[in-house]
Amino acid sequence: MGDRQVAFDTTGHRDHSWGPRDYRALFHWKWVSLQAGPTTAIHAMQAWYQGQTWLNGYVLRDGELAPLTSLRTRIAFDDDVIQRSVELRLVDELGRRTLVEAERFAVGVIPLPGTSVVETGCRCTIAGQPGAGGVELGWSSDYLDYLRTTRHEPVV
Repeated sequence: MGDRQVAFDTTGHRDHSWGPRDYRALFHWKWVSLQAGPTTAIHAMQAWYQGQTWLNGYVLRDGELAPLTSLRTRIAFDDDVIQRSVELRLVDELGRRTLVEAERFAVGVIPLPGTSVVETGCRCTIAGQPGAGGVELGWSSDYLDYLRTTRHEPVV
């Protein structure tokens, strides 16, 4: 920072911001970035855009990084439709199946024009290893308001 050097020894990962985004173009998304120690992490982005589901991300486990091929989620919400807990079942290109369980400890909501971004800080396990990170859900604000007022039971 300026002329000052700050040394640190840790690991971390984060996606890269490539500039402005048109959040209203996405109907809904799930963005997950979790890490369990220096050798285990997952990153996933699942989005619904123009009637299609898009999936990007990776699994880092056992010293090997591989792109995601499948993501299944189960989410428990509170009364405000904010994620309390998240279960992820991931499959990567190496054929590995990874179970992730996350519980929130913090919440932040970013209201954008027509879109609500719900961020949660989470404690997690990735394939049984303890870790932490973030789980973000993006919603059309009208749809989120509808869910909050109608209280439908989930369809399975």
